[in-house]
Amino acid sequence: MRFKFYWSDWIIKISIFTSVFFLLLSFILVGYTFFVLNIEKTSSSFAVLHSSVYFGVDGIAEAWQIFFLPIFGFAIFLLNLFIADQFWKISHFYTRVILVSLAFIEIFVFLGCVSLWKWNI
Repeated sequence: MRFKFYWSDWIIKISIFTSVFFLLLSFILVGYTFFVLNIEKTSSSFAVLHSSVYFGVDGIAEAWQIFFLPIFGFAIFLLNLFIADQFWKISHFYTRVILVSLAFIEIFVFLGCVSLWKWNI
């Protein structure tokens, strides 16, 4: 892997910085939620993982499982960087499309972490 495409143009710079920013915000928000859940409850703490309008809360698990969403976002981040590096040899346009879509994916991961935060605090 070369990763020489990082600083080639402004679209790639903005999309990578946006992805990293929202990924870090996701980890910080979920870490704060985990910290608050463990402070409030002395025994094993549980967290709401999923809720819907029709059925209400339908996903409860141990509090440490709220980290799966930002870890999933980090795995997607690494996978898309690898794919963008491979596509850089073929076409610069495909690399830009992959990295811009990565920024949108990380924004949606952050919104999922915000909803986890709202359900649990």
